[in-house]
Amino acid sequence: RGSEKEKEFAAKLDKQLREEEEARNVKANPIRHSFDMNHSHSSHHEPRPLTETKPFNLKSDVRHEVFQSQFQDKVSQEHEEEAGRFSSFHARKAPRTTSDR
Repeated sequence: RGSEKEKEFAAKLDKQLREEEEARNVKANPIRHSFDMNHSHSSHHEPRPLTETKPFNLKSDVRHEVFQSQFQDKVSQEHEEEAGRFSSFHARKAPRTTSDR
């Protein structure tokens, strides 16, 4: 019975050593060099034209322009009213004091 256990232990140990050895050997695909990649694809692609941008047509921009023009009209109207009020301004004479007599 002891010899059977020794054989099982030896087989188990061999199997474990083989698995560790296989784990140490990495099986990976080789890395392609960048010049190989660029060269192989350069004949397939033609340069595409650049994208032409278009301006946004936002409703908020239109509202902003309307509000700005209304605000400027209001400010200019208030400025004209203020100028009209102060253009007719006349100073009063200084009151006579008791020391002037």
